[in-house]
Amino acid sequence: MKRIIGTIPIIAVLVLLFGVVFNIVEQPQTALAVSPVIKVYTPNLVPGAGASTDQNGANTGTDHVQTDWAHDGTILLVRVESGGIASGNSIDSALSVLIETDDDDDLAATVITEHIFDLEADTDDGYIQFEIEILNTTTSTVSTVGSGDFMGLTRFKIKSNKDDTLEITISPSGTNTIDVARSHSIGIENSKPKIKGVSPDSGDVVDDTDVDIEYTITDKDSGIPEPEDMPDTDGDDEYSATVVLVSDVQCTEAELDAGITAGTLHAGTLKCGVSTTAVTVVSVDDENDFDEVTDGFDVETEVVLASNATRYVTMVTFDNAGNYLVYDGDDDTGEAMLKIITDTIDPVLTTARTGVSWDSVDDEYDDDRDWIQAMFTDTNDLDSASIDDDDIVVEGHTVKRVQWFDVDPDDVTEDFDGGVVGFSATAPFAQWQLIRHHVFIQLEDDLDPDETPDVNIVPDGIDDEAGNNLDSDDVEADDKISPIFAIESITGPHDPKLLAGEDEEMEVIFTSDEDIDGDPTVTVSLAPKNGTDTAVGATLTVDVDEIGTNRWRATIDEPAATGFYNIWISADDDEGNTGDNGGIDPAGGLADFFDDGDVDSDADYFEGDISLNDPYVTIDGDEIEIDEDTFEYRDPFFIEIDFTTGADGNSNNWNGDKFNENAEYDEDSFDDVTITLFEIDDIDYTADVTTTDDQRFLIAISSIAIGEHDIVITAVDEAGNDFADDVEITFEVEERDAFERALKPGWNLASIPADPADPSIEVVIGSDMPVTTVYTFDPTVPGGWLVAVRETKNDPWVGDLTEITSSRGYWIMADQIEDWEVEIPRLPGGAVSGGTPIQPPIIDLFPGWNLVPIVDVTGTALTDSVYVDADDYFESARDEIARILAFDTIKNEWSTIPFGADPFDNTANADSTTPAIDELDDKDIAFGDAVWVYVTKAATLVPGGTVLE
Repeated sequence: MKRIIGTIPIIAVLVLLFGVVFNIVEQPQTALAVSPVIKVYTPNLVPGAGASTDQNGANTGTDHVQTDWAHDGTILLVRVESGGIASGNSIDSALSVLIETDDDDDLAATVITEHIFDLEADTDDGYIQFEIEILNTTTSTVSTVGSGDFMGLTRFKIKSNKDDTLEITISPSGTNTIDVARSHSIGIENSKPKIKGVSPDSGDVVDDTDVDIEYTITDKDSGIPEPEDMPDTDGDDEYSATVVLVSDVQCTEAELDAGITAGTLHAGTLKCGVSTTAVTVVSVDDENDFDEVTDGFDVETEVVLASNATRYVTMVTFDNAGNYLVYDGDDDTGEAMLKIITDTIDPVLTTARTGVSWDSVDDEYDDDRDWIQAMFTDTNDLDSASIDDDDIVVEGHTVKRVQWFDVDPDDVTEDFDGGVVGFSATAPFAQWQLIRHHVFIQLEDDLDPDETPDVNIVPDGIDDEAGNNLDSDDVEADDKISPIFAIESITGPHDPKLLAGEDEEMEVIFTSDEDIDGDPTVTVSLAPKNGTDTAVGATLTVDVDEIGTNRWRATIDEPAATGFYNIWISADDDEGNTGDNGGIDPAGGLADFFDDGDVDSDADYFEGDISLNDPYVTIDGDEIEIDEDTFEYRDPFFIEIDFTTGADGNSNNWNGDKFNENAEYDEDSFDDVTITLFEIDDIDYTADVTTTDDQRFLIAISSIAIGEHDIVITAVDEAGNDFADDVEITFEVEERDAFERALKPGWNLASIPADPADPSIEVVIGSDMPVTTVYTFDPTVPGGWLVAVRETKNDPWVGDLTEITSSRGYWIMADQIEDWEVEIPRLPGGAVSGGTPIQPPIIDLFPGWNLVPIVDVTGTALTDSVYVDADDYFESARDEIARILAFDTIKNEWSTIPFGADPFDNTANADSTTPAIDELDDKDIAFGDAVWVYVTKAATLVPGGTVLE
């Protein structure tokens, strides 16, 4: 190509938007003549389409094609041709060039130097060229790009918005002028084209390396170029604006975008991830199937992929404006390419395993004797639609059904043992990941534990996912059925109880359903004491002897501690399959030995008990303490022995070294105890020991003597254990204190809290009391009053009042201050002593005034410094009581006893500033007092028992 020396300066003024004009300044050379021809070129967008030879000349490059469209960032090469430009010619006046868009922008006039080029080295085919760069963020400018012999090209940077039209106009000017003005329009469009309807789908498996790719490309703005609109490498004008990319690794959208610069995808250099191989660019030319559709084409092409491998494929297409789209198969910003797997190899049945099924709920393998697992080698998964019950025949058995599971291999967490035929290190996955290569066969009946039947695949029976067919195949199944051990009996010295005591052995007889390799292992381990512990305790020594065909005796050494002992039996058969007794394997810990508080139903066990723990002993319900071992006399006198509570009174299962014999461990089955000796002061009372559950014992002693006593207790539990030392207790019995009430000089309103042993007035108010007159009020007798009097305290009482009981209140006249003591026995012991059970007191109230005693229903009040709460005491007759009055002997005045909602009750409206209910206040009544109660109608008072001290 010959270049005409370009020393002629050309002044061009760009008119942007509403007309920026570039003037090419007149020089002493020949001007353009005739009508100009304007051609616009853009870089060839698609690799594989090849170089253009449709234009040439300096600074043009070899990869440009003509265009009527552009987008943001495009650098257009504009060529003005007319003929008549050659060496020696001159332009004798300015050449006017107008470049404008729809946008509104200003650009100052700039004088530039331009070149004239010669296409054919003759006198009339010269041309002038410059560049236009389309921008949407920069103010329009003019600059010179390039350097060297040609002094660079003028580049006009034109600001444009989406969907603008760029117009280039060459106008007549000068002496040798262009005779006709010419304009050329370029559309500006920035929307990406679309790719849809892609086939095959990502993840598809095909059985041929020649893979048909189908898709639709559309663009409703600038449109998709016709396949022959632009030239390709062989210059025959055959062209397609789309390519297929093939990679041996998955490419991200970011990696593919990085491989496309300035609208051109770099064929031969783009690499993804850690791959050392460049992405292959497959040109889709007009030799492929292009069918026109609205705004584009349906495309069908073919790519050749590696055999029996995974490849990743996507498409890139360009529209006429140079916008491109990389097809994202997952429609996200991560992986961008379709995964296509080629598989040309037929599946092969390599292994079958008896007794293996699949649990689709928990995603794990199960042991089932009516199942066979058939395992196939193949590049890819089996086709579930091709697998039917009739495809498989098992020697000697009827196939009930076959199953294939579409399980993600990553969800299979259970490994199988090694040695699977066909699944070596060259297999595509680890053995436990081959779930989609398995067919599970259920039989109508169970297999024998050592059975290895032939498994046959019928002709044309099973396909893989690619459509490759397993014509027929057969293998002998491997024995993967584990032996089962069954326990015939667990016996010991306390049959039928599963119990061993100290120095006692247990014996287990068990069998296997098939021959085993060597002797079985029997592991006997102490289980945790409760369901929250996990530690496995002591392991006992076990001797195992074969006593028949597949039958053994295990002799278990004496227990090392108290608790449950788990029995675990295991062994391998001749094929190395490990079987067990179906119990709990201590190798995994015994945390599951207790299932929701109960012994797990799968467990085989016995209980060991090597000690008897001391009981909790109480007298009359009170704990015996070393420093407070004196008890009040009562008849009968009760002693309780309780093995359901530890000796210190702690009811927990265990507390340090003191255990609860009734619950030494969770689910303690053997907690009965027999009292073998109960002595008081060397007198044997064992025959008097009573119990209802063999865990709690009661002894009632009649007329126990006042003074010190010694108890000796011995016992034995169900395992034959007795106390390490006899339980010995020393205590003292003393007389019950008399009830004491202070009398003051004058009339005392008084009562006694319970009936005395002898209610006669001569005993209750004897000659030692300075009392000469006693009244009581009985509304049921004429006049209402009963009275007893005597001249002096040494005289006998006379009158119609002969007894002092707890059912009445009394007016007692005292001559001086005196402590009144009344012998009141404890409440009777109830039916266990042979008497009649006691009944709580009630007091009948009659309309009007009633003289009411203050009765102690607890049987514990022994002084007048103990009080009862008025609200509690009178609650049962609240609605009938109008007023309660007490009498103060010293002040000789009445006072109101408030209770309930009475406004005088200072706790009826209690708040943080009022006394607490257990503090003494004007509603608390002392035992030993009596009160007058006015009732509006007949009622029954059921005394309450809230005692305050």
